[in-house]
Amino acid sequence: MFVPQIKIVKMKNITPYISVQFKFLILKYHLPTYFTTNPSSYLIKRLYNGIVSPYRVAKSLLPGKASPKLQTLWYAGERLIFNQCHYF
Repeated sequence: MFVPQIKIVKMKNITPYISVQFKFLILKYHLPTYFTTNPSSYLIKRLYNGIVSPYRVAKSLLPGKASPKLQTLWYAGERLIFNQCHYF
């Protein structure tokens, strides 16, 4: 049996923080669907962006050191959703 060796590394730059996250949907697209009792499926494409705004350090992992300055993070993404409908 293969057992991987785990090496413990001291984390120097990781800081847990408390934040508020906002997501904004930019565009949602899906092909036209027709209402039927037969099983069907379709693909939805969503483009979104968001903001993560940290406002406080949860706890300091390095006692005696000053907490790092927290900055607002902006991000954008794309989400593909496959939806399959099956009616009984």
